[in-house]
Amino acid sequence: MEHSKKIRVVTQRGTFYLEVDGRPDGADPVLPKFLRKKANISCEGFNAFSLDDSEVQQLSEEAFLYRLRREYFFKASDYARAIRDVNIGIQIIELITTHASNPELSSFFLQFRPDQEIFRRTAEAKLAIKQKDYSLARQRIELAGAFLREFTRIHNEAFPQTWLEKRLQQLKKVYDEIGETWENDLSPLRNSPISLEEQLRNAIAAEEYERAAVLRDMIRNRRARKNP
Repeated sequence: MEHSKKIRVVTQRGTFYLEVDGRPDGADPVLPKFLRKKANISCEGFNAFSLDDSEVQQLSEEAFLYRLRREYFFKASDYARAIRDVNIGIQIIELITTHASNPELSSFFLQFRPDQEIFRRTAEAKLAIKQKDYSLARQRIELAGAFLREFTRIHNEAFPQTWLEKRLQQLKKVYDEIGETWENDLSPLRNSPISLEEQLRNAIAAEEYERAAVLRDMIRNRRARKNP
């Protein structure tokens, strides 16, 4: 019988040998069980689905394993698998924060949701960069910023403006790095569906003059590099 491939992850909590696919520890995942239970209750016309503390603990342990594996895949530049795993983690956190019967647990797990979104959109951007789709990469980072602004608006007491500004600065750094990579890529294999010139026209039409100025500089720099 062929054994499934495992990855080795070393953390402060010890060394973990994780499956590449399925639940990382090889056990049956618990998330689908709770999603089915929630769906069945909804179909019966009840709105009584909730998670007790022990069920939250089960989901939390599963989320931890997926987080270990997604971080490994991200470092290994396997962004497709990293995205797959963070999407599962997001489902778990949203289930807990929405349905935990203990409000303290709901509030505790809410703190992880923004960083999950930053991870997801950054991994999507990295994957787009590998495919030389720089426009899509920047759109992913813009989506992360939009999510954080809305999240802060809803949860402004727990996540103040200073918290938001710090994370937006982190995203801006990634956004600018994408632009630098795009500007310096003279490869004919560029796979961006929208050219810089078309983006410039769109930015001007939308009266996004600051973005238009950045795009204009990128076009000038690219032309200068092509025609020294």
